[in-house]
Amino acid sequence: KRAQRVDGPRLKANGYGGGTGNAISVGQLVTIELDTPVKIQTKEPIRLLADSVEVAKLTYPEQVTLDRSATEMSFIIPRWTSTTREATIILDSAGIAPVQGEQFSKPAIQITIAEARGAGSLKGTVKTEQASYIVQLVDNQYKVRNQVRNAKTYNFRNIEPGTYYIRVILDANNNGKWDGGDPELIKEPEQVYIHDKPLEIRANWEMEENIAF
Repeated sequence: KRAQRVDGPRLKANGYGGGTGNAISVGQLVTIELDTPVKIQTKEPIRLLADSVEVAKLTYPEQVTLDRSATEMSFIIPRWTSTTREATIILDSAGIAPVQGEQFSKPAIQITIAEARGAGSLKGTVKTEQASYIVQLVDNQYKVRNQVRNAKTYNFRNIEPGTYYIRVILDANNNGKWDGGDPELIKEPEQVYIHDKPLEIRANWEMEENIAF
């Protein structure tokens, strides 16, 4: 039987820091890393609690995505009405199952929501003949802050002020992530484009930028 590590799910360090410390901003892309490949067999695999009260249910595959390796689940932190900054991510214990082997522990994940400090937003239209693509908002370190798939419009909200770029991945195999070339050099890496100008996001300001590729 295939051996499994059972350290449990954990937040992947992919650009957190919308506030101080490890705080996460509303509207930020979050990835949960698992030790073994899983399959999602429920419509609502993730719940968010604040003060032990359920504030959001995230649906699969609309809001929750599973990467090609089946070991990373990603979603956008939604906005809710509670002012509590401490929140808990709950993974469905039965609905998220290992591809092989026995069920494993899925302890709750504690997070802190960053204080709003005057965020901006960015929206626009997408003009393309491509059928499968990912439009990403990346910061000046090229860390992904938000993204949409196969959409003709985008609306990224709650963005910390700073310099950002729009990056487009031509997702040829429609798996929701960038794939590099294989070691045998038979398959080329998926194409990536960076929009031709930096975008300066300001607090309490809505910016519009249309893209075409």
